[in-house]
Parts: sequence; structure tokens; C-alpha cells
Amino acid sequence: MKHVDITETNLKEICRFERNLDDIMGESIRANFVCKSHYRITAEDVRAALERVKREKITFEQFYAEWYELISDTFKDAVEFYKSMGAHPIIVRDAEEISYIEYPEYTLTKKEKYVLAYVFEKIEEMCHTAEMEDCVCDVMDLDMCIDCITFYLEDKEKPVWSRRYVDEIKTKYIVERENCYDKMSGAELSAYKRFVEQLCKKNNVEALRIKGYATYGGNELYPCDWKKSRDCLLKLVELTDDPYPANTLGYIYYYGRCSGGVPDYELAYKYFSMGAMGGIYESIYKIADMYINGYYVHQSLDRAENLCAFVYEENLKLMEKGRFDSKFADAAFRMGNLARLKGDNIYAIQEAYFYYMQAEYAIAMRKNVVNYYGDSTVEARIIEARKNVEDILDEAGIAIRLKRFAMDYPWFFTNMCSEGTRCLLTYKKQKDNRYELTVERVPRMDTDKSKSILMTVCCVGFCKLVDKVSVILDDPETIWTVNNEKSVLFDAIRMSQDQDGDGVVVFYFDDQVVATIKDGVYIFKKPKDDLSNEIVRMARVTFGRTDRTYDYICDLEDVKEGDTVVVPGYDGETEATVVDVYEKNVNLLPYPIERYKKVIRKA
Repeated sequence: MKHVDITETNLKEICRFERNLDDIMGESIRANFVCKSHYRITAEDVRAALERVKREKITFEQFYAEWYELISDTFKDAVEFYKSMGAHPIIVRDAEEISYIEYPEYTLTKKEKYVLAYVFEKIEEMCHTAEMEDCVCDVMDLDMCIDCITFYLEDKEKPVWSRRYVDEIKTKYIVERENCYDKMSGAELSAYKRFVEQLCKKNNVEALRIKGYATYGGNELYPCDWKKSRDCLLKLVELTDDPYPANTLGYIYYYGRCSGGVPDYELAYKYFSMGAMGGIYESIYKIADMYINGYYVHQSLDRAENLCAFVYEENLKLMEKGRFDSKFADAAFRMGNLARLKGDNIYAIQEAYFYYMQAEYAIAMRKNVVNYYGDSTVEARIIEARKNVEDILDEAGIAIRLKRFAMDYPWFFTNMCSEGTRCLLTYKKQKDNRYELTVERVPRMDTDKSKSILMTVCCVGFCKLVDKVSVILDDPETIWTVNNEKSVLFDAIRMSQDQDGDGVVVFYFDDQVVATIKDGVYIFKKPKDDLSNEIVRMARVTFGRTDRTYDYICDLEDVKEGDTVVVPGYDGETEATVVDVYEKNVNLLPYPIERYKKVIRKA
């Protein structure tokens, strides 16, 4: 059978979409072809092919059969298709042009294969969605792909930060490098800001978001400019369904940040309402603040309490699942404030103390994992409120610093098995008719419930996430467990009375009685690690790679905010910047004191 030789010129014509295979084969269309030559496809070839597709409004069927299938399959080796575009993109480092690791589709580089990889990624996306009869112009952004290649060809000799890039690449770049401003060179930061400004003019939502939040308080990219922040956020509210810009606008109007400190509560309520409808907890409790104070709305403590209670309950669930970045501290603090506002008796003060203890514990946990704007101020307000009610309780003779307390019914056992959580009850005999009772949560394997529960016992100043609680049972009349087991599972607990009127605590599992305890006194002892009155000096530091902060014990009295210190790191001694220095009772540290490392010295 006759063979037709596919020459280097033929391959170039195919790559540029100037001729198809039928044209080259001519009258020998039924003959076999042999490809002994090689021709590496270039960016110019791809641009010429796409320009023809655009000019002649070629259908997807023709585009695929006469060009894309030929270069990506039939002649893929001859035109070095995969080598030309980096067929299997991997993380790369190009030290001459960029100072960070990046994926090819995000790259700002002069390497041709990454430009081709980007264009062919767009073609592949189109291939998965287009119908045969579709015009390629209607299902693919040909102009963007052509521009991408043109910018590369015309600007490749320019410095990387001076070149032009299509909007999609600029968008990916600014998102990928967001919050890395402290690592950027002056040229990179200038280019980054230029990209943001160019995209903002086109109402690009990512650029508007970056500029809107950068100018909200200021950072390395932009100085603080509340009006620019407001304008960007207003556009985002118009362009997207994202409730977070509305929430931030609520704060801008609530505190009068664009009007010399004069609030606009009507607009604050409008945007907080939009945030609340989007499920933003901050918006919900800020509306509650407006009801507390009667700002724009009629004052209503009941409405405020309903809103705060919702945020409290929802964020308590998050807190107990280990989401320490939640808004639980803010909600608990407001619940404490509302307790004081709604009642002026000692019971209201005790209720407020309960919430303030939880808020103080939660804010300490949160500051350990995130660095929210204003959290130090929030923590100071919580501590001040807690100390204030402590003084009132002390004057009233209400115990809040006991080492132990006794009760007739172990109410926190009920909390441990809330929502049907399985618990293991274990008891051990001690001397003089005393028993140690321990309850440990045992969630089912098929649930996402955390083992921990926030346990707050005000009279001993105890507030912590726990998954196990122990008490001493003193002088019970009887203890009964099914089959006389020393440990039994239960998922519910009730207080009952026997026929003689004596109190009986009944434990159930799957609606079956598995244990009973008649009479006796339950004694809760504050854990030994919570008995210390030691105050420790702490330094909160950042390593500059992220916004996350870390706490270290700081025995050096001359260390202050802004100092550079040396601390133990993952790879030995590491320099870090001090962002806060504070003192705290070891009882209120989120983790045991032995888990904290010490500041070694000032740098």
C-alpha cells in the first residue's frame, strides 16, 4: 500500500491550522501515512490556529477533528505536544523570575510551556462541555487565550513584573498571593497592587474583596481608608450574594468610620440584617446590641436575648467540636451582660458570672489559634466584667473559690449524656462507704459529635472542655448496676423517688435501667491542676509566615510588644516578633502550663 510522508512543513501547517490531514493526503487519502519528521509546536502556532477559529467561526466538531485531535493524539509525539506544554504540571521553582513556589496556571513567567499549558487547560474545559454543532467562539473565551499568547510573545523580554497578563491570570495570582505581602519585594508588591487596581475598575469581585478588606484597617498593601473600603464593599454587595461584605459594612456604619465617628444606625441595621440573613453570627449579635441600646430600633432586651441565645447555642456546638475560632466568646459575654441588665438580684449576678467564665475561657482558646482584630480588647472587657461580678458575689457571701462542693444530684452527669450521647459510668469502692464515680463520654462511631463538653462550675471557678468527670459519692444507701458490673454504658439519667420517698438517681441505656444510686452526697473536687493561684507572664508571637500567633512563657521582664525574640521552633531556635505581652492565671490558660515553651532571649 502507498505511504504518504508527513513532512516538517506539513506538521507546522497542522499546528497552525492552515491545512488538515485530508488536505495533506490529497488523492492518497486512503493510503497510510508515515511521520519521520518532528516539529515542536509553538505559542505562535497556537495563536494562529485560534485566530483562524475566531475569524471563520469554526464549529467545535471541525475544531476537534481537524486540529485538536491531530496535535494532541495523532501527531502528539511528532509535534512534542506534551513536552511543549508541560503535560504533567508539577510544583516548580524558577529562582530567576519568581521568589515562591507556584503552580503553572498561576505563573507569571516567561516560560512558553506554562503559557501553552494555560491555553490548553481552557481548551480541555471546553471539550468537556461543548456540543458538536457549537461555535467555538460561543463556548470558549478565544480572545482571552489569544491575548494570553500575544502578551507573552510581545512582553517576554521585559521584567516579569512589567509584563501584561490576562485578567484571569491576574485574578488567580492576587488570590494565591493574598496576605503574603510581607514576603513580597517592592517590585512584586507594586505589580500586585497594580493588578488589583486594574481588576477593580472592571468590578472583579476578588480584587474588590482584597482591596475592600485591605483598606479596612490597613496593611502592607494599602493604608487604612474607610471610604475606599466602604465603596469596594458596597460594590461586592451589589455583585454577589456573599453576606460578609454586608456584615463589614454594618460595622463601618455602626461606628461611623466614614463620618467622623458619627454612627448611621439605620444603614448599620440594614447591612447587619443582610449579614444575619446570610448566617453571619457577628451580624446577629450586633443587631442584638442595637436592641439592647435602642439604636434605630425600639429597645428590647427580650429580642436581644433571643438573638444572643441563638448565637450562643450554635457556637457552643462549634466550641465543643474544637472550633476555637468561633464566636462563642462574644455570645457568652453578651449573655452575661443581658443577665445583669434583666435582673438586679444576686441570682442574675450568678448567672452573669457563669457566662463571663465561659467567655473568658473561650477568648483565651480563640487567641491561641487565630488573631482576630480587636480580640485583646474583647478579652480585657470580659475580664473586667468577670472581676466586677466576683466583687459583688464576694460582698454577698456567695462562694466562688471553693475547692469542693457537695450536691444531692450530679447535674453535670446529665450534661455529659445530652442529646443521647453514650457515656461510660465506672465506680470504685473507697473506704468508709465512699465511692469514686467517673463518667466518660463515648460518642458513636457514625456521629460527628465531639467527646468534649464545656463544663462550668461557678462555685469552684471551674470552666473547661472535658470528656470525663469524676465525683466522690459519700454514704449512699445502695448502688446497683446490671449484672453487678463495675462499668456500664448509659445515655440518659433521671432523678426519681422510691416507694419510701427517698431520692434515686436512675441511669438508662436504650430505655433500659442499667444502674441506680439511692441517697448519698455527690462531692465535686476542683482538679489539682486548677487549684494554683500562680500568675504567669506570656508573650504572644508571630513568625511572619502567616497571621497565626503562638504563646510562649516569657520570664524576661524587658520583652515588650514589637520586640524580636528567639524561641524554640520546629527546627531549633527561631526568631519571632512579639505582638502581645500579658499575664494570666495558669488556671485560665487554654492548655496545661507544661505544654508551653519559653522565650529564650531577645534577638
